[in-house]
Amino acid sequence: MLIAAMCNQPERLGEALAPLGLVAPSPPGPWAMAWVHGGEILVARTPRPTAEPIDLGAAIAEPASDCVLATALGAAHPGEPDDVPPFRFRRWMLAEDPTVVVPSERFSELTAHVPEFLRRNLRGRTTAELTLHTVLALLHDQGRADDLTLRVEALGRVLVEATALVAAALRRAGLEPSHGTVAASNSRALAIVSAQPLAVYGLRVDNDRGQPDPSFRGTLIIGGGPAEVASGDAIPERIGAGSVVTVSRDLHVDIAPLATP
Repeated sequence: MLIAAMCNQPERLGEALAPLGLVAPSPPGPWAMAWVHGGEILVARTPRPTAEPIDLGAAIAEPASDCVLATALGAAHPGEPDDVPPFRFRRWMLAEDPTVVVPSERFSELTAHVPEFLRRNLRGRTTAELTLHTVLALLHDQGRADDLTLRVEALGRVLVEATALVAAALRRAGLEPSHGTVAASNSRALAIVSAQPLAVYGLRVDNDRGQPDPSFRGTLIIGGGPAEVASGDAIPERIGAGSVVTVSRDLHVDIAPLATP
């Protein structure tokens, strides 16, 4: 399961997420989250190992960040804890569910399109980490890897191209692409490319009169997990498989079909 959250008042995110009852599937497997703090991307993997269900809403809200990516994987997930997305590089973070752990003897042929100065930062052999570095390689070619003014539409196009490049490389190597959900952000823009259905929640916080406070805006997107992972009363917008969702800095959400290559 992949979760992406953006809001304009991070100190109130916990209040906005509480009604959703956002709990990881039981028994919980490895999970991880990445968030922006003071202009830097921080990552924590399986921060609280437990046999009990995990309140993901509380965990996501705890850093008080305006942009958070998280993945919660099943107990049967193979691989090492360090293989669990999200991954980060400089101001960028990327999550994927499911992610594929590529055999060591095949991984080098999948990285040929990544420049050496980026390739040497690869620590594992997951398609999530490879996709992040592919996004960075494409942005570097455009001279925009460190461009904080990058428009969200441009990020969406780059993420679509990156996921297609990685999928094609996997097929050439005789491996099966993940056919899952990928989310990338530089904390100022968020793009999600998904071959699976998505649930998009418009978040709200009520004022003292029990009415929505217009000063708070937020969005939560869930992909790659159970259809009803959120058990509260909030009703999401259901997005069919094969979609591109972008969320801008001002929290405008745009949904478009994923073009078939």
